[in-house]
Amino acid sequence: MDDPSANGPMRDGAGEFAPIETLRSKYLRRRYLITGIVLFLAISSAGVAVSFLLTSGAEFWPTIRSLRVSQLATLLFLVVMDWVLGGYRLYMFAHAMEPRVSFFDGFRANLCNMFLGAITPSQTGGGPAHIYVLWRAGLPISGGVALSLINFAATLAVLFIAAVLIVVMIPAEFAETMRVILRFSFGIFAVVMTAIFLLLLAPKVMLTPATRLVRAVGRLLGGRMVTRTETANHKLTELVGQFQQSVAMCTKKNPHLLAQSLGVTFVLYFNKCLIGYVIAQAMGLSVAFWNVIIAQVLLLFVCYFAPTPGAGFIAEVSNTFLMRCFTDSTNVAAFTVGCRLSTIWLAVVLGAVFMVLQIRRDTREYLKPKE
Repeated sequence: MDDPSANGPMRDGAGEFAPIETLRSKYLRRRYLITGIVLFLAISSAGVAVSFLLTSGAEFWPTIRSLRVSQLATLLFLVVMDWVLGGYRLYMFAHAMEPRVSFFDGFRANLCNMFLGAITPSQTGGGPAHIYVLWRAGLPISGGVALSLINFAATLAVLFIAAVLIVVMIPAEFAETMRVILRFSFGIFAVVMTAIFLLLLAPKVMLTPATRLVRAVGRLLGGRMVTRTETANHKLTELVGQFQQSVAMCTKKNPHLLAQSLGVTFVLYFNKCLIGYVIAQAMGLSVAFWNVIIAQVLLLFVCYFAPTPGAGFIAEVSNTFLMRCFTDSTNVAAFTVGCRLSTIWLAVVLGAVFMVLQIRRDTREYLKPKE
């Protein structure tokens, strides 16, 4: 098992400064971060602009000025609950595997996940971000990967079930368009869920072809690559063994956490949809409660694997389109801005603060002269 305290505060079992350097080289170089942030802002801004073109923004500022304190307080509470529930999903597994991990560690890891996920294509940086933060808090990297996959599977299961139920509830005039979109999304979900469950239940099934491929490449290249690929296979087998131990810790020794993860995931995503309803009421949209919930679940389902950073543009335009199917209000674009601000933009700002503080602290420890 990887121990963050072994061989110094930042080094892995081999004495190499691998995790922070890997994360830094792939995700946290200044140029990469700036590019990701600018791209996310540009794409999201384009999405907002198209949303206003699809509607009328004439009532935007009057609507903002008319918001009541009680509405803002309710919205703020739901936003904080979104962050708390997301952090708790990470914490409950991490703490079970490593008692040193605190709830605040899970809270920070979740927001760092949202930040780095928002500025990377297809949200690919989110997983490494929260795994890294939890590793620095004391959780083995294999444990971070295990809890990440379990929570990912819980999210897919909850969204998949919700989307299936919503297909039955969709109004007739809305059904055909959504069925086309959902049919495509169901296919992606099915492939991803199959891969996730194979990784969780039978990782060695996927290990065997991987090691054979690596060995074949080594023999093809010849020379020193034969030895290097064998070393890589040995390391891969070792990591899979560690991963299996972590999964067993979550599933066999703490089986109640699986049901708890599904429950927390359901509440987490219902809370996200409830944020949409509160914003709709605050913006004066005349739309029924369940219609808002339907639109927000479909939005989550469609955007979950969106290729753009933070689902930018796709989320803004989709949210506007979906709500336009339920209301003719001219404030739909304002609603879209409110949703994105509450569910992602604020979290990205706070997550960036936590990520920068974490990296600065870790870099100072790494550069600290040895006594």
